[in-house]
Amino acid sequence: MVLGDSMKDKKNGIEMDEIKKLIFLVLGVTVVFFIFYGITLLVLKKEEPKEEKIVTQIDFEKILVNQLLSQPESNYYVLLTIKNDENNETYNSFKETYYKKEGHKIIYQVDLSDPMNKSYLGDETTLQGDVKDFKFKNSVLLEIENGTIKTILDGSTDIISKLRELTA
Repeated sequence: MVLGDSMKDKKNGIEMDEIKKLIFLVLGVTVVFFIFYGITLLVLKKEEPKEEKIVTQIDFEKILVNQLLSQPESNYYVLLTIKNDENNETYNSFKETYYKKEGHKIIYQVDLSDPMNKSYLGDETTLQGDVKDFKFKNSVLLEIENGTIKTILDGSTDIISKLRELTA
């Protein structure tokens, strides 16, 4: 029976070798899988674009020419400027200073260079008739009272003078 016992041991040995090989194969595949998974996570984490936060700000003081007489306040100013006016920064500086004063009126701003307002540019400033007939040659500051134009200041000298007066 010694021969039969040795055959059983060989058979068991072969089965054990196969089981060991299978276990090593499964462990090897599992280790390789986790290595590739880890590398993939690292690569994707590095390539992940950072979220950019876009801040959208609506400026309720910028209006179109056709809205200049129809604002909710009864008394306000409208500053109509042309893009190439060298005093635009000066106007904005005075406006910021004026807004620090208590009880100030709102100053709406109209960009006459805006495509929606281009039809209001003309060879001379004309504020007769309906708003759709208005024309502006250069920057203008209007004082509006109860939906009608109270004061017209045409040109940078008059505008700066009035803004200086408002900030004093």
